[in-house]
Amino acid sequence: SSVRNIVTDEFATYTYDFTGAQDGGFSNNAACMSANAPCPVDLTAISQLLFSIRAADGGYDGDLIIDYIAVGRELDPDSGSGPTGVVNYRDDLDQVSLDSLFLPGGYSASFEDGALSIEGDGTAGPFAAIVHNFYNEDLNPLNADLVNSGDTLFVRARATEPVDLRIDLVDNMNFITSQDAVTVNVGTEYVEHAFVFRNYLDGGFGGTACTQGPCDVDGTRVAKLFLSLDPTTGGYDGRLDIDYFSFGRTVSSARDLSDAVTATRVFPNPTEQAVTVAYSLLRDGEVAVRTYDMFGRLVATELAERQSAGKRRRDVSLDDLATGTYLVQVVVDGLPASSVRVVKR
Repeated sequence: SSVRNIVTDEFATYTYDFTGAQDGGFSNNAACMSANAPCPVDLTAISQLLFSIRAADGGYDGDLIIDYIAVGRELDPDSGSGPTGVVNYRDDLDQVSLDSLFLPGGYSASFEDGALSIEGDGTAGPFAAIVHNFYNEDLNPLNADLVNSGDTLFVRARATEPVDLRIDLVDNMNFITSQDAVTVNVGTEYVEHAFVFRNYLDGGFGGTACTQGPCDVDGTRVAKLFLSLDPTTGGYDGRLDIDYFSFGRTVSSARDLSDAVTATRVFPNPTEQAVTVAYSLLRDGEVAVRTYDMFGRLVATELAERQSAGKRRRDVSLDDLATGTYLVQVVVDGLPASSVRVVKR
C-alpha cells in the first residue's frame, strides 16, 4: 500500500494517505511473508519511514530536499511553532517534585505511591484551575501530541468525595481548549476515564493568548493541562488521586497493554446502526468490547467470549445510541487493550 507523489523543483506540501495500508509480503526481510500476505500494518506504532526515489528504476541524479514531515496535520513552515509533540505520551506521575504543578488558593498537592494527590479545603472558587506541566525524565519541558493519539486522553483517578473533573488542554503558545473542554465525574474507586476532544478551540474568555475567540489550539503541541474540580461552583472539599495521564492508549495498573491487540479498526465508519471491530489478537484470551460516549461514560458492552490468537472480528450494535462520536474499546481478560473512535450518524 505504498503511496507516491511527483516532487517538483519548488517547495510544496505533499499529502500521503495510508488509509487501509497493508503489507503485501514482497520483502524477504519483512515480518510479513508472501504466504500470509496481505498483512495489516499497525498505523498507531510507526517506527520509521522508507523513502524510495524513482522506485521503479532507481538511478535518480539530483538532490531531494525535505523541509519537514508532519503526521496528521499540515504545518505552516513560517509559524516557528517547532516540532510536534510526543505521540502516545504517558505521564505516570511517579516523580517526587511538585515543580510540574501550579496550585490556586484552596488546594495542596503531594506525590505518593506513584500518584498525584490534590487536596481541596472547600475555599477555591469557580474554574480555579490546577495547572500540570509536562516534563521529560530530566525535568525539561516537553509537548504531547493528542491529535495523532486518537484525540483521547485517558486518566485513571479516584476521589474521596465524587467530583466533576474538567480538563482543558493548553498548547505551547498558551492557547487553551476553553470552548471544548471535557468533564467527567470521578467516583471513589479507581477508574480509567476517557476524555475525548472533538475540537481544539479557545473561546477567548480571557487569560490566554486568544483575545477574540474562537482561536485554534494546537493539539499536536500540548504543553500542560488545566484541571478544574467542580468547575462551575468550585470549593471542592476532598482529595482527588490521579494515577496517570495517557495520551491515546489505555493503561491498567500503570502498564501499557498494547501487546495484547494490534491493528484495530472499525467499519463502516461513520455508521448508522452497527460496526464490525477487526483486530489481531496476539494471545488467547477472553475478549469483550466496550463503548464509551464523549464524556467517558460506559454506554454499551459486548460480553466477553473466549478467542484464540489471530485475526478476529466482533460486531457491535449502536442502534440504541444517539448520533455522535464514541470510543470502541477492545478488552482482553478484563483489561483494556486498544481503542478506536466511531461516528454514529
